[in-house]
Amino acid sequence: RSNLPDLQNALIEAETCMSRAKQLCVEADPKQRIMAGPHTPFRIDLYKAALDILQGCMTCFNLVIISEKVWIVNASVREVDDEEANEEFAMTPNGGTIAYSSAENHSVLKIATGTMETLMVNVEEEIMHTVEQVSDALQAILRHRIEAKLDHPSVQELARMKLLDQYFTSARVDKWLIQVGKETEHIHTDRHELTNNLQARLVVGTRAIAQLHWRVAQLHSLCLKANVV
Repeated sequence: RSNLPDLQNALIEAETCMSRAKQLCVEADPKQRIMAGPHTPFRIDLYKAALDILQGCMTCFNLVIISEKVWIVNASVREVDDEEANEEFAMTPNGGTIAYSSAENHSVLKIATGTMETLMVNVEEEIMHTVEQVSDALQAILRHRIEAKLDHPSVQELARMKLLDQYFTSARVDKWLIQVGKETEHIHTDRHELTNNLQARLVVGTRAIAQLHWRVAQLHSLCLKANVV
């Protein structure tokens, strides 16, 4: 949860950049040119398609924040004394009890880290490298405005890299959820409101992370089809 404020601030900055990028669609549209210049037409269709995918990525990040955030119960709905009196108790595997509240044990990343590591072993660095290469390649493709073939390291490497949706298949995500569900089945959250229901937050966060990887894979495929590789 320590990185949550950084993610929130980064998302705010990204939303500002997205707003500016969308405003540039009209100016960048080759149809708006008064006369043709020495450069090839800007790839406006690629630009718009990439913006749509990136907008979807931002939606995924919002869902991650929703699932990761600690939601504080409004005092006007539930008084502090009532919150203390109704403190939840979870059964441990050996039959004991551990007290917890809505402000504890509700970090998706904290609870699922161990299980995620078993799924991500040996591929985490490759995934981060893929994201970086796709980002660099997209920018290079959009900047390329001459007839000569684009010769850029990131663009050349795209064809040799795996799409991220190969890492986060539906079967792999379902396996993760089942495993995490077993590890947290001793925590009873049936009386929690939805924002503080651990199981619900795990599902939302996991699906959002998987969807984020799938959208990056879409962007990867989009670049491959741009006829520059």
